[in-house]
Amino acid sequence: MKPSFLRLSLLSAVVLLAVPWLVDTAAAVHAERQISAEIRADEKMDQNPRVTVGGLPYLGALVTHTVPMVVVEASDVPVRGIGTANLRTEFRDLELTQDQVFSGEILGAPASVVARTVRLDGVALGTQIGVTDLDIAHPTDISPAAHPATEARLTGTPPGFERPVTVYVRLRIKGPEITMIPYRLVGVPDGRGDEIRSIFTWRLPTEDLPLPTRIDKVFCSGGSIYLESRQRNVVVGETPILPVGPETGALAKSVQPLG
Repeated sequence: MKPSFLRLSLLSAVVLLAVPWLVDTAAAVHAERQISAEIRADEKMDQNPRVTVGGLPYLGALVTHTVPMVVVEASDVPVRGIGTANLRTEFRDLELTQDQVFSGEILGAPASVVARTVRLDGVALGTQIGVTDLDIAHPTDISPAAHPATEARLTGTPPGFERPVTVYVRLRIKGPEITMIPYRLVGVPDGRGDEIRSIFTWRLPTEDLPLPTRIDKVFCSGGSIYLESRQRNVVVGETPILPVGPETGALAKSVQPLG
């Protein structure tokens, strides 16, 4: 039986739609690999960071000359001033030439916003305060859809204690410091409240972090504490993008102010 005209038409339409999609996907994957490999080489990282190029279709940037978003992420890497943490850098509205769109090179591209986030999970924050089994949770809503909060619920077994305790803390930025201060204790043995408050009080000088600007937001979300820093109107430089390694100013050279 010969294929009907309708079937042939549908097959042709699928092919016509699939080919551009495959080409666009291949171009985006190439760009992601190029960016990732370059960051790994510059930062001397053991593994390639994860890179996601936003915008669909990606090759639409050949006409608009703008890629809406490029996200770079790395897990369990050393950060000066903190130790091991998870990192995310997000470039928004990258202005690229046609050559840069094809090659995947973003060095020298202007961006409207660069947002950098240092994420501390229970292991990372627990190392800071000496509580090895620390669990971090939203203070009032543990659902995935919960809004970020400037408070957190911490549960863990401090040194010298036989059972876990729960401590509610406030996360604040006070001058040059990020502070974590307890305001409610649960399950703490009588007479040991001051000891728990001391253990769960944490201060981090923002100048200790290898970031070009001070942290402007600290919050709890999804079982982690996030430290966020933003810059506007910058140009992606030729030095590492992620704040990894113990070197002073490891990230400070990664962007150059416009103008």
